[in-house]
Amino acid sequence: MRPAFPKKTSPWFWLLLKLSVVLSLTCIVLFASSPNAMKIIVYDDPSHTRSSSTTLPTPDSDESDSPHPGHFSTLLANVNNSLLHSVQQQCTDSQRQTIRSQLPPQACEEDKGKYGGRRCSFSLATRCSDAIWFAEFWKEAAQRGVNRPTAIYVGCNKGMDAVNTLRMISENPEFDKSVWQKEILSNVLSRNQTIVPGACNQENAPQFDISTLQGTARTASDSTASVFCIEAMPQTANQLNRSSHQLGWQNSFVVTNAAISSTDGVALFPSGQAGQKIGVEHMGLGDCLRQSTKHLCAEVQQYTLDTYFDKFLRKDSWIDFLSIDVEGYDWDVLMSASKALERVKYLEFEFHRVGSWQQHSLKSAIDHLDTKGFVCYWAGAHGHIWRITNCWMEYYNRKVWSNVACVDPWSAPALATRMELMFQETLAAGDQIKYVPK
Repeated sequence: MRPAFPKKTSPWFWLLLKLSVVLSLTCIVLFASSPNAMKIIVYDDPSHTRSSSTTLPTPDSDESDSPHPGHFSTLLANVNNSLLHSVQQQCTDSQRQTIRSQLPPQACEEDKGKYGGRRCSFSLATRCSDAIWFAEFWKEAAQRGVNRPTAIYVGCNKGMDAVNTLRMISENPEFDKSVWQKEILSNVLSRNQTIVPGACNQENAPQFDISTLQGTARTASDSTASVFCIEAMPQTANQLNRSSHQLGWQNSFVVTNAAISSTDGVALFPSGQAGQKIGVEHMGLGDCLRQSTKHLCAEVQQYTLDTYFDKFLRKDSWIDFLSIDVEGYDWDVLMSASKALERVKYLEFEFHRVGSWQQHSLKSAIDHLDTKGFVCYWAGAHGHIWRITNCWMEYYNRKVWSNVACVDPWSAPALATRMELMFQETLAAGDQIKYVPK
């Protein structure tokens, strides 16, 4: 029997097939260049996508770490990176065992009352973090040229860390911490005030080394970088603003006397004689809640972080660095930033036993940030960093002074990769790292 041969295909069939292929390729290209498509590509779990209820600002075309169409190939390369994928995975039993060895839970569970939790391992490890992962990342980002880099300090205190960050993101040696320290000290003394050293000795910590950046150094006049310095203590904010203007930095170092909290309105903060000590830590909103001290306080404008962003920032600006240090009320700030967090690439906050943390757990904050797409780590010193997201331990809810750093892999894939690599390197050090009370 002769084999059966198919009938000759109609020319119309081939024409339709070609049209289908062309249309399919067109759809693929359009999908690849859509910001919404990137949300799907980055996260396997839909709960980690950015909220679609808010229109995200479009990063500038030369902002190298922002996932927009011009950087689609870069984004895919980062997504394919096994380190970036690993942040979505639960820690293994072996990893958890290593974390518990490096951050032992015993002192956290036993240390109550007398030491206020300061003997707890993750407090010892993170209370004075140095965030070298961000500095190392920025050296690379700066070499590629980031347009209009922006940082926000909620709880600016004396501005030492904020000035150092401005120096880093501006690539401008004129923003010098020693110059700032001399200026603010002179202003404080001229008003018979005193300045209080920081708990982590920020005044004497080395400042960012501009020489590690490639390219021509910038000046204050041509810098596009901005640091928004938000300080609620009236007299401290006044000295910050005065020093910024006297140095001619006011266009880059923007000071606002305001409080950031869960609602808009006004709040009471120590003023007058109570505010004569500039840079006092552990003083703020809580000191004015008592009837006996209200007469020593002054009203300060209060905003949610969402409102502050709407009022003071460009509508299309991304926030490269957000620091929250508000003496125990960090939880309120985080919860007030439903829309604002969609524009933040990296943030740091303090966990504590005072303020609103008395009513809320660290787990609630980590879970909230997880829904916003952030991956959080214990922010240690010496490059030590431990992932909290998908590596949760119950003893982490012990309320002690500690610091957490979070990154959004969608908008900062290179930084997210660097932080996850440092986490892996920390674990690889094994027993060489162990934080226990002396």
